[in-house]
Amino acid sequence: MLSLELTAIATIFKWLGIFPFALAYLRSIKAANTVAFGMVPRGETGLVIASIGLSYNALNQVEFESIVFMSMFTTLIGSALFKVYAKKHLVS
Repeated sequence: MLSLELTAIATIFKWLGIFPFALAYLRSIKAANTVAFGMVPRGETGLVIASIGLSYNALNQVEFESIVFMSMFTTLIGSALFKVYAKKHLVS
């Protein structure tokens, strides 16, 4: 359950972190959404931080596993969203 909660939070905040800047630069909601969805799969930094947290005993094994699964889920979900959205809105 923690993995799914982290996945939802990560997906929303990754999108929110990119969308306004993409919109300001591109001036197109469709293009900004595509860029924001394309950035959702980035999870490698979270894995590095989680590994460091585990090595310093700041995270327990369950929390670490939840972060690993969140990273995998956001990669799969973000990639799928990007592919669908890019095909639907950008391919003419």
